[in-house]
Amino acid sequence: MTRRERIAVAAVAVAGLALRLWILRTPQGALNADESYTGLQAMEILRGDVPVVFEGQAYTAVLESYVFAPFVWLFGAPIVALKLLPSVLWAVAAVLVHRALRPMVGNAWAGAGAAFLWLAPGASMVMSLRAYEGYASGMLVAVLAAMAARRSLPREHAKASESALVGALVGLLVYIHPMFVAVAIPIALVPAWTRRQSVRSWWAPAIAGAVVVNLPFVAWNLRNDWDSLNQPTTGVDSPVTRLGRFFTELMPRALGLRDFDDDWTLGWGIGPIIGIVIVVLTIVGATNLWRRGRAERVWVLPVVIAWPIMSLFGNLEYVADGRYGMIVLPFVIVDVVVGASVILRRVSRTAFGSATVMVALWAAVLVVPWAAGNLGDRTGDPNADVRGIVTRLDDAGITRLAGNFWWVLPVEYASDQRIRTEVVGNPYVVRLPDSHRIVQSAEDDRVAFVFDATDEDLDRLRLPVERYERQVVGRAVLYVPLTA
Repeated sequence: MTRRERIAVAAVAVAGLALRLWILRTPQGALNADESYTGLQAMEILRGDVPVVFEGQAYTAVLESYVFAPFVWLFGAPIVALKLLPSVLWAVAAVLVHRALRPMVGNAWAGAGAAFLWLAPGASMVMSLRAYEGYASGMLVAVLAAMAARRSLPREHAKASESALVGALVGLLVYIHPMFVAVAIPIALVPAWTRRQSVRSWWAPAIAGAVVVNLPFVAWNLRNDWDSLNQPTTGVDSPVTRLGRFFTELMPRALGLRDFDDDWTLGWGIGPIIGIVIVVLTIVGATNLWRRGRAERVWVLPVVIAWPIMSLFGNLEYVADGRYGMIVLPFVIVDVVVGASVILRRVSRTAFGSATVMVALWAAVLVVPWAAGNLGDRTGDPNADVRGIVTRLDDAGITRLAGNFWWVLPVEYASDQRIRTEVVGNPYVVRLPDSHRIVQSAEDDRVAFVFDATDEDLDRLRLPVERYERQVVGRAVLYVPLTA
């Protein structure tokens, strides 16, 4: 790596980190309940719990909690650390994208691909700070699976160890979150078709790898009547409608072309044009990779096949925050980089110069305008309300709290589980059974309640309302027993 390339890498790394730290000081940096579960589950792991799936959901792995647990053991559990956890996985994925692209387009353009992922556009940048179970880890494993499949293909005959690795990574991908089936299938399809007659060297080791990785998941299902197959879907749109919304709403948000309020970030005229440019670059890159032979097709098929598979999942019709764009984002980036390199090498003599220009355009068009329009000018502590609740309860000597799902889990995490919580009301989702039992068994006059300011569900109070002191804490309302 040359000196100017090292400088470019450092500049991109610092810019991506600086943007994330800025976001953490805006309302988008607020810790929500699902993220809190990731951190709380890490604490439970340190106490000896060995979870197989997301508690109360039964179809998502909890790899992020296992990754975070050693950090909690060594350094504690600050909110900022939990929020940055997925960004660490994004950084690793960016490095892998560089390694995957380097033999295809050279070092400079490979660096551009890594920069595209690290300087995540639009809502994707916010998602890189959402510590959801199975999202960042799934994206990372998807890249690893594609790299393993590509590595196994150039040789004439399959190698059993490589086949087993592909099977294990594809199987792990499905276990992490079912939405990644959309890319797991096309990734596996390339070597499966190429080695379709290789029973001993491909099919047997690949299937064995997938089964071994999923043994804990299968064992859990056997003990729980295959509960992971009984998950309700919230989808109301048809697959065709969902498919259309992936291109008109989901990916425009994930790529920074549309705001959270569904407006085009750069206006109705410019936004769709930029979207068309990205589609053209993707097609050019995918076509070029397809022509190079079977090895590179693992980066093409997911961009083609994933969409109709994704449309079969009812939950994926939720496109407001662009989260499901993560399923295909690395593959889109790989194809875009290849497409841009193919086009620009005809007009530029230096790959470094043209790649640098593309990174600058990526940031100037997809990252900066969206951040300026969606993150707001307010900076400060977006978790001040949660911390305020913890302080009020500590002052009152209360260590048991019940109430709204979206409030109680962040409070339990922010208090390092000093305050145990129980979910009451809607949504009624029990993520922490031990905490739930502890609060349920507590005396009524030792349990405080917290509700959102827009939904004070007083019927949930254990004592008459006049026996509580009502306290407003930002966007929350806290009811503390007067006997505390």
